[in-house]
Amino acid sequence: MCYCLAYAHTAQHAPWPIALCSAFAVWGATALSLSQLPPSAGLDLRIAILALALAPPLFPKVHAPSAALLTVVVSTAAQRVGQMWSGRLAVSPVMSTVLAVFSQATQGPQFAATLLRAMAFGMYSFAAFCFLLAATLTHLAVDGSFLVAVAGEMLLQLATRRLF
Repeated sequence: MCYCLAYAHTAQHAPWPIALCSAFAVWGATALSLSQLPPSAGLDLRIAILALALAPPLFPKVHAPSAALLTVVVSTAAQRVGQMWSGRLAVSPVMSTVLAVFSQATQGPQFAATLLRAMAFGMYSFAAFCFLLAATLTHLAVDGSFLVAVAGEMLLQLATRRLF
Protein backbone atom coordinates (compact mmCIF):
# COMPACT_ATOMS: atom_id res chain seq x y z
CA MET A 1 0.00 0.00 0.00
CA CYS A 2 2.75 2.44 0.96
CA TYR A 3 4.58 1.67 -2.29
CA CYS A 4 1.48 2.38 -4.38
CA LEU A 5 0.73 5.63 -2.58
CA ALA A 6 4.31 6.90 -2.82
CA TYR A 7 4.61 6.09 -6.52
CA ALA A 8 1.19 7.51 -7.41
CA HIS A 9 1.88 10.83 -5.68
CA THR A 10 5.48 11.23 -6.85
CA ALA A 11 4.55 10.36 -10.45
CA GLN A 12 2.27 13.39 -10.58
CA HIS A 13 5.25 15.75 -10.64
CA ALA A 14 8.35 13.65 -11.36
CA PRO A 15 9.58 11.26 -14.05
CA TRP A 16 9.33 7.52 -13.46
CA PRO A 17 12.91 6.98 -12.15
CA ILE A 18 12.28 9.42 -9.30
CA ALA A 19 8.81 8.00 -8.61
CA LEU A 20 10.29 4.49 -8.54
CA CYS A 21 13.08 5.47 -6.12
CA SER A 22 10.58 7.27 -3.91
CA ALA A 23 8.23 4.28 -3.84
CA PHE A 24 10.99 1.81 -2.96
CA ALA A 25 12.37 4.13 -0.28
CA VAL A 26 8.96 4.39 1.38
CA TRP A 27 8.37 0.64 1.06
CA GLY A 28 11.81 -0.12 2.53
CA ALA A 29 11.32 2.26 5.45
CA THR A 30 7.89 0.78 6.14
CA ALA A 31 9.15 -2.82 5.96
CA LEU A 32 12.07 -1.97 8.25
CA SER A 33 9.75 -0.28 10.74
CA LEU A 34 7.29 -3.17 10.73
CA SER A 35 10.13 -5.66 11.22
CA GLN A 36 10.66 -4.18 14.67
CA LEU A 37 7.23 -5.40 15.79
CA PRO A 38 6.78 -8.87 17.28
CA PRO A 39 5.32 -11.50 14.92
CA SER A 40 1.59 -11.76 15.57
CA ALA A 41 -1.23 -12.69 13.19
CA GLY A 42 -3.66 -10.51 15.15
CA LEU A 43 -1.38 -7.48 15.07
CA ASP A 44 -0.62 -8.05 11.38
CA LEU A 45 -4.33 -8.18 10.61
CA ARG A 46 -5.01 -4.95 12.54
CA ILE A 47 -2.17 -3.15 10.73
CA ALA A 48 -3.43 -4.38 7.34
CA ILE A 49 -7.00 -3.27 8.10
CA LEU A 50 -5.81 0.15 9.27
CA ALA A 51 -3.65 0.65 6.17
CA LEU A 52 -6.42 -0.48 3.85
CA ALA A 53 -8.97 1.73 5.60
CA LEU A 54 -6.81 4.87 5.54
CA ALA A 55 -5.36 4.58 2.04
CA PRO A 56 -8.30 5.16 -0.37
CA PRO A 57 -8.67 8.93 0.14
CA LEU A 58 -4.88 9.37 -0.09
CA PHE A 59 -4.64 8.33 -3.76
CA PRO A 60 -4.63 11.05 -6.40
CA LYS A 61 -7.98 11.25 -8.15
CA VAL A 62 -6.76 10.83 -11.23
CA HIS A 63 7.23 -5.84 -19.74
CA ALA A 64 7.98 -9.42 -18.97
CA PRO A 65 11.85 -9.36 -18.88
CA SER A 66 11.79 -6.65 -16.21
CA ALA A 67 9.33 -8.59 -14.09
CA ALA A 68 11.40 -11.76 -14.43
CA LEU A 69 14.57 -9.95 -13.35
CA LEU A 70 12.84 -8.42 -10.32
CA THR A 71 11.41 -11.81 -9.37
CA VAL A 72 14.84 -13.43 -9.52
CA VAL A 73 16.38 -10.64 -7.42
CA VAL A 74 13.66 -10.87 -4.78
CA SER A 75 13.79 -14.69 -4.69
CA THR A 76 17.56 -14.74 -4.38
CA ALA A 77 17.56 -12.15 -1.61
CA ALA A 78 14.77 -13.97 0.24
CA GLN A 79 16.91 -17.10 0.52
CA ARG A 80 19.67 -15.12 2.25
CA VAL A 81 17.77 -12.92 4.68
CA GLY A 82 15.82 -15.47 6.70
CA GLN A 83 12.20 -16.28 7.40
CA MET A 84 10.95 -12.87 8.60
CA TRP A 85 12.43 -10.85 5.76
CA SER A 86 11.65 -13.58 3.27
CA GLY A 87 7.95 -13.06 4.00
CA ARG A 88 8.27 -9.33 3.61
CA LEU A 89 10.16 -9.67 0.34
CA ALA A 90 7.57 -12.11 -0.99
CA VAL A 91 5.01 -9.30 -1.06
CA SER A 92 7.43 -6.68 -2.33
CA PRO A 93 6.07 -4.57 -5.14
CA VAL A 94 7.53 -6.54 -8.06
CA MET A 95 4.42 -6.48 -10.22
CA SER A 96 3.56 -2.92 -9.15
CA THR A 97 7.00 -1.74 -10.18
CA VAL A 98 6.80 -3.09 -13.71
CA LEU A 99 3.23 -1.93 -14.28
CA ALA A 100 3.69 1.51 -12.71
CA VAL A 101 6.88 2.39 -14.59
CA PHE A 102 5.64 1.25 -17.98
CA SER A 103 2.21 2.81 -17.41
CA GLN A 104 3.68 6.16 -16.48
CA ALA A 105 6.18 6.07 -19.35
CA THR A 106 3.60 5.15 -21.99
CA GLN A 107 0.29 6.53 -20.68
CA GLY A 108 1.25 9.28 -18.23
CA PRO A 109 1.11 9.88 -14.48
CA GLN A 110 -2.69 9.91 -14.14
CA PHE A 111 -2.95 6.47 -15.72
CA ALA A 112 -0.22 5.13 -13.42
CA ALA A 113 -1.99 6.57 -10.36
CA THR A 114 -5.30 5.04 -11.44
CA LEU A 115 -3.65 1.67 -12.02
CA LEU A 116 -1.95 1.69 -8.61
CA ARG A 117 -5.15 2.76 -6.87
CA ALA A 118 -6.97 -0.21 -8.40
CA MET A 119 -4.15 -2.56 -7.43
CA ALA A 120 -4.17 -1.25 -3.87
CA PHE A 121 -7.85 -2.09 -3.52
CA GLY A 122 -7.08 -5.65 -4.59
CA MET A 123 -4.90 -5.85 -1.49
CA TYR A 124 -8.00 -6.18 0.69
CA SER A 125 -8.54 -9.65 -0.74
CA PHE A 126 -4.84 -10.49 -0.59
CA ALA A 127 -4.72 -9.57 3.11
CA ALA A 128 -7.81 -11.69 3.79
CA PHE A 129 -6.32 -14.65 1.92
CA CYS A 130 -3.03 -14.47 3.84
CA PHE A 131 -4.75 -14.09 7.21
CA LEU A 132 -7.21 -16.92 6.62
CA LEU A 133 -4.48 -19.23 5.38
CA ALA A 134 -2.28 -18.50 8.39
CA ALA A 135 -5.20 -18.91 10.78
CA THR A 136 -6.37 -22.25 9.36
CA LEU A 137 -3.16 -24.10 8.46
CA THR A 138 -2.71 -25.37 12.02
CA HIS A 139 -6.32 -26.60 12.22
CA LEU A 140 -7.10 -27.95 8.73
CA ALA A 141 -5.38 -29.92 6.03
CA VAL A 142 -3.52 -27.81 3.48
CA ASP A 143 -6.23 -28.16 0.83
CA GLY A 144 -8.93 -27.21 3.35
CA SER A 145 -6.97 -24.17 4.46
CA PHE A 146 -6.56 -23.01 0.88
CA LEU A 147 -10.26 -23.54 0.20
CA VAL A 148 -11.17 -21.39 3.20
CA ALA A 149 -8.64 -18.71 2.22
CA VAL A 150 -9.78 -18.58 -1.43
CA ALA A 151 -13.45 -18.48 -0.43
CA GLY A 152 -12.77 -15.69 2.06
CA GLU A 153 -10.82 -13.59 -0.40
CA MET A 154 -13.49 -14.05 -3.06
CA LEU A 155 -16.23 -12.94 -0.69
CA LEU A 156 -14.22 -9.88 0.32
CA GLN A 157 -13.50 -9.05 -3.33
CA LEU A 158 -17.22 -9.17 -4.07
CA ALA A 159 -18.03 -7.05 -1.02
CA THR A 160 -15.45 -4.35 -1.77
CA ARG A 161 -15.72 -4.08 -5.55
CA ARG A 162 -18.62 -1.64 -5.37
CA LEU A 163 -16.76 0.61 -2.96
CA PHE A 164 -14.11 1.59 -5.44
